[in-house]
Amino acid sequence: QAIDEVNKMFAANGLDLGSGAGEAWTRAVWGALTDDDEVQAMSAENTGDQLAASPKFKDKVTGAVVAVASDSAAMTEAAMSNPELYEGLVELLAKVTAIVHGNNAA
Repeated sequence: QAIDEVNKMFAANGLDLGSGAGEAWTRAVWGALTDDDEVQAMSAENTGDQLAASPKFKDKVTGAVVAVASDSAAMTEAAMSNPELYEGLVELLAKVTAIVHGNNAA
């Protein structure tokens, strides 16, 4: 449900997220937040409304968004500049695609 809400918020701002991009981004930002010990402690002591109003929590969200963007850019750069890594990705994605969408897909 949160993923749908995030996609709707971006769509309302003119960004149509297709092909799972919104889901992947939301899960990555959530992962960065949920791994943060301070966020865990804040969550145990505050309601959602209190967290949303907290400058510290907003800083944590900003940090998570920036970290996800940085990681994504670094991964894209690595994949596109390293032929061996790129070929490995192509092979892996080809296998997954054949399993999910190929003749033997369930």
